[in-house]
Amino acid sequence: MRPKFKIALATIAVLFIILYVIFLKTDYLIPSRIEIQDPAGFTKCIINELDKELPPSDTLYIATLKLYGICGTGIETPSPFEEKISRLKEGIKEPVYISDSRYESLYGFSNRIILTGNAIGGPEGCNCFISKKSIALTPGFIKKLYLINYEKLRKNDADILITDFENINTILKFNMKFSKGKWQVVE
Repeated sequence: MRPKFKIALATIAVLFIILYVIFLKTDYLIPSRIEIQDPAGFTKCIINELDKELPPSDTLYIATLKLYGICGTGIETPSPFEEKISRLKEGIKEPVYISDSRYESLYGFSNRIILTGNAIGGPEGCNCFISKKSIALTPGFIKKLYLINYEKLRKNDADILITDFENINTILKFNMKFSKGKWQVVE
């Protein structure tokens, strides 16, 4: 090999190592995410639309995230590199986000108790809904659990799909736009 080629190769290797260390130790390479405009109004608009479609009941169970797992297995902790890669992908794919805690302020909305959390489903039927309390779901669970999917989430625009827990039936699908200082459903 020529000396110039060796120097170039060594320089590239050093640069790669420096970038790797910067990637692991800092957030310089991770795109920053922004929260959606008027998050309280956004969540209230979604719940209001769902409330119109459902028969009156005392409690509404809403999941904003559905995880899949196999019962009895432990949760693996990702390495720092895997965690950074996950955050990088998330920042690129979903630059706009809505915090799940924004739904908690709607606890007594429209004379309903609204519980929000994450749903966990598995092939062995060990489904559960995790909110401030853990509620076990069995096949005969009386209350319906609805899953909110953000098909497209942008700063001033969102496509929402609400399904039942098993994702079998679409309950509601609509588009929302932020205009004149509030969120509105677009027909």
